[in-house]
Amino acid sequence: MRKLLIFTSRRLESSEFDKYWDTPKSDIVFDGRLYFKAGDWDFDKIDNLITSKNFLVFLHQGTEGKTGDRDTHDKRFSYKVFYYSTLDPKLRKDDLWSWGNDLSEKFECDKPVLPFDLLCCALHENDPRKIEEAKTRIFEWYKKKEKKELDFNLYFKILKLCLTPKGAAQALPLYQKEDEIKSIINELSNVKQKYFLDDDHYVLKLEVLRKKMLDARIS
Repeated sequence: MRKLLIFTSRRLESSEFDKYWDTPKSDIVFDGRLYFKAGDWDFDKIDNLITSKNFLVFLHQGTEGKTGDRDTHDKRFSYKVFYYSTLDPKLRKDDLWSWGNDLSEKFECDKPVLPFDLLCCALHENDPRKIEEAKTRIFEWYKKKEKKELDFNLYFKILKLCLTPKGAAQALPLYQKEDEIKSIINELSNVKQKYFLDDDHYVLKLEVLRKKMLDARIS
């Protein structure tokens, strides 16, 4: 199983560590204000906690949740990162955690459901079994989030290629599923290159392809 590290908001005025986590000293959740240096994360200090490539690190940063990868400063290990934020409403709506609408309000453990909430309450109870279960939920949550981002990047690449029949032919091997999306890509690739600019049907098919890909990414 991956090892989990969470670094809360590094802003000095932040109440996240105190109002949300408010947990006894743990080896999972760290006060981001203590890992802040010269306007940025003190990655030397963070990287010293990374002892293998099997780490998932949550950093409170930015306005929109997103996945990423980082190398330790000595290049020994690469680890997965998720940048989370109280400013991203999508993370608070039946997703990662429920806290954030009122940052001055202390989080209360009352039948937690979301991954961060489960971990927060398990840490309060100091229950090893519940802590492991919550960590598993967080790893599963991250895996789904990462897959959606990978899918989006692939769909975006395919859509750009399909702007021309020649590009559509290059895009065809990238899409592995046998369904309507592959059928549309195949149809676009068979249009004669020198005529496609005057082909209204080609443009309509591109619009259909875009919609199908958006629907597939959301599902």
